[in-house]
Amino acid sequence: MSDGDPRMHSPFRFYWQTVFLVFVVAAGLRVSLAVFNREANDNHYEVVNLILEGRRGLTMADCHECFHPKLFYYTCAAVVRTLGLTTESSRIVAGQLLNTVAGLATLGMVFLALNASAFELSWRFWTFALIALNPRLIAINGQLSNDSFAILFATAAIFFTLRLLQAPSLGLSVAVQFMLTCALMTKGTTWVVAIAMLIVFFVRALLEESKQRSRLFAGMYVVTALNGLVSIPLAGYDFEHYDVYANMGRGQPLHVLEKTSVGRPGVQSIVDGYLTFRIVDLVRDPQITNGVAIKQQHRTSVWTQLYARANFAQFEQHPPSWLTTVSNVMVIARCSFVLGLLPLLFLLVGLARGSLRSVSAWRRWGVPGGPLENDFGSLFSLLVCLGYVAFIIKFTADYRDFAAMKLIYMLPGVLPFALALLEGMQTVTERLRQFKSADRMVHCVLFCLVILHGAGIVALVKHLAER
Repeated sequence: MSDGDPRMHSPFRFYWQTVFLVFVVAAGLRVSLAVFNREANDNHYEVVNLILEGRRGLTMADCHECFHPKLFYYTCAAVVRTLGLTTESSRIVAGQLLNTVAGLATLGMVFLALNASAFELSWRFWTFALIALNPRLIAINGQLSNDSFAILFATAAIFFTLRLLQAPSLGLSVAVQFMLTCALMTKGTTWVVAIAMLIVFFVRALLEESKQRSRLFAGMYVVTALNGLVSIPLAGYDFEHYDVYANMGRGQPLHVLEKTSVGRPGVQSIVDGYLTFRIVDLVRDPQITNGVAIKQQHRTSVWTQLYARANFAQFEQHPPSWLTTVSNVMVIARCSFVLGLLPLLFLLVGLARGSLRSVSAWRRWGVPGGPLENDFGSLFSLLVCLGYVAFIIKFTADYRDFAAMKLIYMLPGVLPFALALLEGMQTVTERLRQFKSADRMVHCVLFCLVILHGAGIVALVKHLAER
């Protein structure tokens, strides 16, 4: 898309003011949640506390979450020591505020990437608003866990890689590797980004016509591989215990149609787990229970679970202090699930468009004059998105308990997913413009959805403040 394209200059009054307003609201919601919340999905505070006690070489034998790499925990412990905090409550809040800062930095990079695109200002704004006010992203930024750091560093690594593929330089190469190192030393879910980098750097080195650039990307491939190998011992990964923890379904049959149960189901069959989207059941009962018994059919559907968690922070009814049955909150959830179908459509269309573009670029490989720099960026974004889809399928098949169906495992890829959402939004709305008031209806739906998302977080904060 050229700079002269009229979509570059589409009218959007008060663009910067509305972006700033969304950012302020997003920041306020995160800070409020971080101040009033005291629990996380898992007990990551225990790892920080052990480090504060002087323990080193922690593994899962020491605590349940000790199998993770330790960068976040050491950073959090350093903040606690610097501030001289002594109570558990103050330490938790400090760690959560640290994650809030990480979340806001992530939003900054997402906005810069979206704003650098050639799509209409209005769709850039709505994409940013949907990401900034996403309930699951806000929820994890207000908890004491390593996920916000993983999302931040993975997003930074992706952001700089996209710029590197567009305009190669030594400075960007260093930034990519530094951010990737931090990501890999924070959480194992960021390995998807590293693998996508290895693929795109190899392809770029192979197809680059300039010898200098070809050497640069070949070097990036080697350094990325070494980065991964070195990060494993330095970060304190506990693969031995984790392999047992993350393979609850090992040796248990997973059939195409016949259902079998492992743990708290969870994936019971391939068709039931991966070929269903139970939106009607979800609207009927917009939450799940955490026991062994299956009380909601949508609990065994991976895509329904991911979709629900993306649109309602209290869907999981976990941690325990977040549990609610307030009717008004359930109305917010139901409405969010219905309206959220529109951005889901945009996302799927964007991923389809990215796939077609990469196939088209692949057909030009080896042909003089192609592929282009932006083809490599598109390929990289697509690889990250598809990598996280493949990861969640593999992980939920290995770890058959429903707790494996977490959207936060895919959020280190939030930037490529946001770019796909933006492209899908532009593509679909262009097709709808033959219908009168189509744009206005889309704006209305998206406005209502972000208001509902914000209202859901406000309700959560109010709930926690009253406890």
